[in-house]
Amino acid sequence: MGAPVSLVRAPRAAIPAIVLASVFPVQAAEPPPRSREVEALIQEAEEAAKRLELARARALWARVNALEPSTMAVCQLGVFDLRLDRLAEAAAEFSTCVEQMPAPTSDIERRRYEVRRADLAAVRQRVAELQVSAPPGTARLVVSGKQVSAGRPVFVVPGQHEVTATGKQGQVAHALVKVTAGEATSCSTRSAAWSGTSSRGRSAATGSWSGCTSARARASMRACSPRRSRACNASQARSRRSSPCSTAV
Repeated sequence: MGAPVSLVRAPRAAIPAIVLASVFPVQAAEPPPRSREVEALIQEAEEAAKRLELARARALWARVNALEPSTMAVCQLGVFDLRLDRLAEAAAEFSTCVEQMPAPTSDIERRRYEVRRADLAAVRQRVAELQVSAPPGTARLVVSGKQVSAGRPVFVVPGQHEVTATGKQGQVAHALVKVTAGEATSCSTRSAAWSGTSSRGRSAATGSWSGCTSARARASMRACSPRRSRACNASQARSRRSSPCSTAV
């Protein structure tokens, strides 16, 4: 896998997109009043962006989103993560951003909406999209060390990733999945039978679940089948809840 290409460009290219979303509120309806702390954090984040202190600005927007979650904050996190080459994070944030943005009612809103859709489409060509259907009885699902929700698309960098499912009784199943940039990969369980207690068994076979140490506690996964993603249109982006906007099944 080649080294990712940095998206950090000359200052003239970085600042306008960063400031645009903060100058014009994302929500069409009047947003609730912000606390003084959040207003101060946003001001500080914008000043950091003007100085091209992208990591600092990103951290401040993360604080804003933690205090008062909003579509605007998520969109801004996507902007900064994209410029910091945190591609998987940016893809997830832009996906949420576009999903939550209301239908545009003015030229300014329409332009902003198209910019964010373009951001999402661009970053999705540089990451892979993985959707995992875990074995029945799964209590926890982890992809490369990060806990995820079954049925929701997981954006990851291209390459090999480990998927780990933990059952309610402590059983463990693993799979190694290789994914490619710009493609969506869907992994579905064919069958799963948890039994016994916890397991440390692992599988090196791509696309297969291995369960507990007991041979009876095996779960098999069909080989993952990557298919080329399609750009989400506006209605798909707003209505998507549990499946990716792609041709993966």
